[in-house]
Amino acid sequence: MVMEKLIEALDCVVSVDGSEITSDTLLRKDLELNSIDTATYLAELEDIFHMEIEPEGDLEDISLGQLAEYITGKKAAV
Repeated sequence: MVMEKLIEALDCVVSVDGSEITSDTLLRKDLELNSIDTATYLAELEDIFHMEIEPEGDLEDISLGQLAEYITGKKAAV
């Protein structure tokens, strides 16, 4: 469910083919999100999940699967 929402939110920022997105897809490297796209995407996710999203590390190296784990873990901690 989290992964599906991540993919849906991507469509609000960039035009992507959801069938080609996997948990290994990297935000910047594979999807070519620039810093503005990334900030917009994270803001969209914060609205969807009703939480502040501040993953550790460089977003270039974060996959959608890692982002899904981060969100799931943060939701469980609440």
